[in-house]
Amino acid sequence: MLILTIFLSITTVAGILFFQLSDTKEIRKRITDSLETISNIGSYDRVLSTKATWEMAQDQLIYGWGAGSFRYIFPIYQKNYNHLWYLKYNDKRGWYFRKFYSYAHNDWIQFLADYGIVGCAFLGGIFMCICISGIKLFAFTKSVGFLMFSGILLIFLHNFVDFIFSSPAYWVAFLGSIFLISKLFELENKA
Repeated sequence: MLILTIFLSITTVAGILFFQLSDTKEIRKRITDSLETISNIGSYDRVLSTKATWEMAQDQLIYGWGAGSFRYIFPIYQKNYNHLWYLKYNDKRGWYFRKFYSYAHNDWIQFLADYGIVGCAFLGGIFMCICISGIKLFAFTKSVGFLMFSGILLIFLHNFVDFIFSSPAYWVAFLGSIFLISKLFELENKA
C-alpha cells in the first residue's frame, strides 16, 4: 500500500509539473503538424529521400558507391523529385532555391547505397549474433529477452525514419552495449 501511495504521489506531482511547465500551444502545433505529415506522407521529404536513395543504391547494389559518397552522388537522384531538389515553391516564380542533403534520413538504405550488399553483410552478421544472443536470453528469462528484443526492434524501426546511427561510433556503442547486456545475463545464468 505504501508503494502504491508513493507511486501515485510521484505521478500526480509529475503531471502537475508537466502541465505547468510545458507549452501546450506548441504541443498542439506539433501534433497538428505530425497529422498533416501523415496525411501527405507521399510528399514528405524523408520518404522521398528514401526513395531517391533506394534508386541510388540499385545502381551500385553489390559494392555500393563508397563510404561517404552520399552527399556527392545523391544530387543526381535528388533532381528527380522537386520537393527534394527545391527549397520553396511560389505560384508566380515556381520552384526556387536548392536543398542540400548530407544524409538520407534512413540509415538502412543509405548504408546499402554507400557500402552495397557486400559491406552490409558485416552488419547483417552482427545483427544475427545479436539475435542468437537474444534467443539465449529468452532461455534464461522471458521478460529480459522480451524487453531486449522490444528495445532493439523499436530502435531499428526508428532508424527507418530518422538517422540515429549516422556515425559509426553510435553503431559500435549500441552493438557493444547489447553484447555486454546479453553476456551479463549469460554469466548470471551460469552462476
